[in-house]
Amino acid sequence: EEGSPLGSPHIFDGDSMWTTMNRLRLPPRQRRLSGPPQTVELSLSARTHARKILRQLMQDITLTCTTKKAWEEVIMNILLKVTNYVQPDIRAGDDMDVRHYVKIKKIPGGLPSDSFYVKGVVCTKNVAHKRMVKNIAHPRILILMFSLDYSRVEMENQLLSIAPVISQEREHIRKLVGRIVALKPSLLLVKSTVSRLALEFLLDANIPVVHNVKHSVLEAIARCTQASIVTSVDKLQHGLSFGRCGSFEIRTV
Repeated sequence: EEGSPLGSPHIFDGDSMWTTMNRLRLPPRQRRLSGPPQTVELSLSARTHARKILRQLMQDITLTCTTKKAWEEVIMNILLKVTNYVQPDIRAGDDMDVRHYVKIKKIPGGLPSDSFYVKGVVCTKNVAHKRMVKNIAHPRILILMFSLDYSRVEMENQLLSIAPVISQEREHIRKLVGRIVALKPSLLLVKSTVSRLALEFLLDANIPVVHNVKHSVLEAIARCTQASIVTSVDKLQHGLSFGRCGSFEIRTV
């Protein structure tokens, strides 16, 4: 999420795929200054207090002293980055609880020192087709909440020829994808399904697609990239706010 303790700005996945959304340093939304500037770190007394609390929480964990010390340093370093980057604006409607904006992803194996902080969004997804681009610098992100497919009208007790149905489906998908292509996104994120035909058209247009993305993940990406969330086909029009970020990346870990 908007500050995930894992490392450079990237996104993680269940089939061990890693997708990355690094936040671009664009002018932030208008926010009231309700706290210190981001360059101000925690004071020495605050860091000392946080370290004492951390040690208390780790007392009941069965680890060697050396391992506990290693985890203590890792967590403290991540904590400092969280306090520097994650600053909810309560007056603008943000939640005071930073757990809504900081998530922890656990990967089996490795050492405590392998842990790192991601200034971006981490999720479990891959592109929909192996021939689609997996690394994009400064992508132009379009987020859709509806599926890209064709809904057939079921007629009871009637026999239909398959040829006109296939033709209607192809024409409908072609026009729908044409509207998306006309907006010139470089990355498409879809909450629902995307038909095989739509994927073919999008592949020809060189637009990578990630589909079946959780609603909560799309909201986090929209928040981080300042993207509009398109809820219906009717809203596919010029004037949308596309998401911007430093990079989109998929990694195998």
